[in-house]
Amino acid sequence: MSNTNITLDYENDNSTATNPYSITNANLLGNGATIVLNMRINRIGNGGTQIQSTLDISFGGTKYVTITNPAGTNPANATVTTYGGATTSSSSITMVSSTDGTYASFSITLPGSTGTNITPIPNSGNLVFDFKSNYSTGPSGDFHINSISFKACPITFTGNVFNDKDGLNAGGVNPSGSATIPSSLYVNLVNNTTNTVVSSGVVSTTNGSYTVASAGTLGAQPSAGYSLILSTASTSTTAAITSGWTIVGQSTTNGGSNVGTGGTGKMTATYNDNTSNVNQTAYFGIDQIPTANAVNNTGISPSYFNLTDLSGYKGILSSSSVASPLSGSDPEDGTLGTGKSFKIISITSDTRLFYGSSAAAGIELNTTANPLPYTISNYDPTLLRIYGIGTGYGASFTYSALDAASVSSTTVNYKLTSNFVLPVKLTDFKATIVNGQAVLNWVGTSE
Repeated sequence: MSNTNITLDYENDNSTATNPYSITNANLLGNGATIVLNMRINRIGNGGTQIQSTLDISFGGTKYVTITNPAGTNPANATVTTYGGATTSSSSITMVSSTDGTYASFSITLPGSTGTNITPIPNSGNLVFDFKSNYSTGPSGDFHINSISFKACPITFTGNVFNDKDGLNAGGVNPSGSATIPSSLYVNLVNNTTNTVVSSGVVSTTNGSYTVASAGTLGAQPSAGYSLILSTASTSTTAAITSGWTIVGQSTTNGGSNVGTGGTGKMTATYNDNTSNVNQTAYFGIDQIPTANAVNNTGISPSYFNLTDLSGYKGILSSSSVASPLSGSDPEDGTLGTGKSFKIISITSDTRLFYGSSAAAGIELNTTANPLPYTISNYDPTLLRIYGIGTGYGASFTYSALDAASVSSTTVNYKLTSNFVLPVKLTDFKATIVNGQAVLNWVGTSE
């Protein structure tokens, strides 16, 4: 209810007067409501002595405020008494002379949740103004109200889903990318107690904006509160994102720090302003997932495995013409290679990886000091040293590519295989004919 045309005049020739107004959807979110009155309280004229008059304000059958226009000669202030958990903008109201027409704002906040001797206001009921004065014993001061606003605090959440190509690594949750936001995305307001969607807003593919309005859809405030969920369905209570994308963060401000842990796509829906209809913001950052290039190079001559600085192994640089540098691509960042980041996921037992100018000077991966998965930042292909057992045996490991948001690609294989022919030293060799076929038998001392 909000009405600027209501005029209530309770003057000293009224002994009693009652005015009820029907209100619905008063406590939708369980955070109460606020009544704002534009009013003035006049003392009687000519410096005379007045008797006491009162104005009681009730809602849903419960009295919450009594304003007392006191007895006496030229009283300065009317007193305010509250009940049932209500609070007011002031504990007294300055009175004006009988000829002064100046109005001032006075607000009353009604309780939305249960407390000691406090019962939350209902969702519907009558807002009642009840004036009392015993005029037969003398004149009393006046109450004048020229507008009443009952604010039931429906909450509207607005914000954007950003293409945040650098994630939380630069500038917080912000629109650092320019890719088109995927279609069929929604931001859902979820009741955490019942795990149900109570309102949903579709995300614009033009600028990622959305609006989630709660008015008329929420019941009492649930004990576990509400959450905002970024999802691919308007009925889903679980965060989800379009295939090929991932959620990198969420924030209450554009460019703000992340709220929660990483890109959960879920954040607490807060509302703490009972004085007006609340419009709050929430932003989500999403990023497209990069791709790593698999490597399966076969038939490599043993001569290319020419790194001999690790006992029992032969090695090759990832920059070698017969090997392949770690590489990939990203829809926002383009080609991923030298200077980018890659993550070594696993290494086979017959392979050892070092990163540095030599095995001795570099760091070995898959060790206690450098466990897997291990991220190589600012990758230099000439520093990744790949060693296999024996002379040109080959090597194998898995890796993924990272984009500017530190989002990882799917893991791919990296495999190098030699065409090396094993040497054999024979100590005995026999050839016999069995049933018309040649049978060869030999004994070797080394292979």
